[in-house]
Amino acid sequence: MFNVHNRPQIPLISPSTNTLDQSIQFSNVLIDAVVSLAHIQVLVDTGAAVTVVSTEFYHNILSTSSPLEHSQVLQSVKTANGAHIPIEGIATFGLGLAHTKYKCSAYVVSGLSYPVVLGRDFLQQNRAIISMGAHTVDFLDDNVL
Repeated sequence: MFNVHNRPQIPLISPSTNTLDQSIQFSNVLIDAVVSLAHIQVLVDTGAAVTVVSTEFYHNILSTSSPLEHSQVLQSVKTANGAHIPIEGIATFGLGLAHTKYKCSAYVVSGLSYPVVLGRDFLQQNRAIISMGAHTVDFLDDNVL
């Protein structure tokens, strides 16, 4: 699947069956990604203001290639239920989606169910178009690694 800009569209995956399924209403939208040679599924979360990466994933996969920067702006992120999760730092890394590698900066936090959660900051920066009907995410940004 390609868009009008000749970029591949990234299929959405049902978290319950790991397959494309037209009948499932997604509460979670997952896409396949590659980070430091690790094949993972990342959560696309339009309700999250910022992109986050789990501390476990950071320490197991990213820590040797992405030194942790300390946040001068945020000390914690607020979850949907109102809880505050402390920020360990900021990691910057290459995020492979389809055949394109994007620069991704994410707050490192504990207690995530997914290794990476793409928030509105990443989605807006890379001009993402999410089509729930077509089960695709299309990134239009030309600012790639």
